[in-house]
Amino acid sequence: MILTGISIEEGKLAACLKAMGPYMSLKGMAGDASLFEEEETRLLVQKAAAKCLLAYNILPNNAADLLEMVAQKGSLPELFGRLCREMGSIHHASECSLFTLDLSFDRYQEAQWPTQSMRFQPMLSTLVSAPLPFDFSVLLPVSLPLAFPGSQELARSIELCKAVNDMPRENWDERYGIDERPPLLPRTSLGLCVHAHLDKEMAPEQLCGGDILPLVKAIVFHYDVSAFETLYDDEQASWAEYLKSGGYGGVVLFAPSGCPEARLPEICQDAAAWAELY
Repeated sequence: MILTGISIEEGKLAACLKAMGPYMSLKGMAGDASLFEEEETRLLVQKAAAKCLLAYNILPNNAADLLEMVAQKGSLPELFGRLCREMGSIHHASECSLFTLDLSFDRYQEAQWPTQSMRFQPMLSTLVSAPLPFDFSVLLPVSLPLAFPGSQELARSIELCKAVNDMPRENWDERYGIDERPPLLPRTSLGLCVHAHLDKEMAPEQLCGGDILPLVKAIVFHYDVSAFETLYDDEQASWAEYLKSGGYGGVVLFAPSGCPEARLPEICQDAAAWAELY
């Protein structure tokens, strides 16, 4: 069985959690990390049967700029401390262990990328070596199909995942003054979060082939309810069969956008039927 859930739009957490309530096949939700900044929101999630399967954006959208700044100023411990506190707090509230970090790889020209890649690798290696007492993965978000012709987002994300996961883990004891640390855990790694915008003519293995799938820990299926879009039963059946046959161990999220609150029970009913396929 693959864990499935609903990706929740900003401002609709309470209504969506209520609409999900009757459906046991929907095991959780996904939402922006900022959801957990307010005590009221954390309590809502803690009381819900559905836990958080994925937290988006553990740093804001200017994360690439911020990483460059802290590298120049030598204040990486402050940044990593902030990220560890954020991930630990979200996990405590919701049992979440998957977190996305958007580094906007397409912003770099081809000539710049080798230098930037060498700077990102030790930063990301340090992050996935964080001394947190639970399994976790940091995920680089990628759009499939590619966001635009010539996008390097996917290729660069794959490159970094492979490089970072092959690196020796950082020793936080020595670099950041940690007196005691838990052992490195087996699922702690850098991976991919695939944001899928489906074309019914494209088979799952074409969109997310065998070279990509082993790195993927979350797949988010997007559709715009306000534009009368939906996902299709036969399409989802194909994805479920493909992922299960490939030994996929990540999560699957259904991400409706532009959905009025009044339609959330209907949307969750549809999602629960798709979830049964997984």
